Amino acid sequence: MGLVGAAHRAYLQQMAGLIAQNGLANADNRDTDGDTFDDSPIAGLARSLTMTVLRQLDGSRKGHVAQFLAQSGLIKNKGVAVVNLYGADLRDAVLFDAFLSNTSFIGADLQGADLRYSWIDGANFTSADLRDTNLAYTAYDPKGVQRSYFDASCLTGARFTAADLPDASFDGAHGSDVDFSKASLTGGDFTDAVLMDVEAAGTKYGAATPKTFPPGWGRRGLSKQIYEDQPGPCDDLDIAESP
Repeated sequence: MGLVGAAHRAYLQQMAGLIAQNGLANADNRDTDGDTFDDSPIAGLARSLTMTVLRQLDGSRKGHVAQFLAQSGLIKNKGVAVVNLYGADLRDAVLFDAFLSNTSFIGADLQGADLRYSWIDGANFTSADLRDTNLAYTAYDPKGVQRSYFDASCLTGARFTAADLPDASFDGAHGSDVDFSKASLTGGDFTDAVLMDVEAAGTKYGAATPKTFPPGWGRRGLSKQIYEDQPGPCDDLDIAESP
């Protein structure tokens, strides 16, 4: 099995035990206290185990861990998430065709991750590092469209080709060489977004007016000088783990 496989298996066994013994999947058992994440000691342990194992795994197993957390209801965006993935090492995670609706990836490091064809309605990628992340053909669950959030995220090199992102929020997002070609961005919010060299050929944005989008929307984008003068989430390339 190897050390990586053993670490992966041990993590799943430990998390299954925590879920069964402490009812982590039950929202009624969470320490809400008005916060985004569960602050209980058990939730802290689950986060610690997750952060540790992700640093040891390859992309395929990282993707499996993320899907396990999503399917177990531990990173639900609605309400209080049990596992806080801020600063989590999900680089190169393989999440191809994954069901990630209403999940919280706030502040996660998803550089180079493969999310093609994944369901991301209601998912929250606020402050995430999405450099070179592939979100092509991502879609929404037809049962109910819910806004996804990419607020204050770093989008340099991200690919949203033919993605279905109605009402998605990119408020304060930064990045260069972003591909939105053929994407559906009806109702998209780009307030305070700073983007350079955007590919937008064939992009659909419904009744949205040009004022909805950031300065330089299109291939020309902002000049390099203006772009580099705008402080934003791409300035600090290594997202620090939150306390």
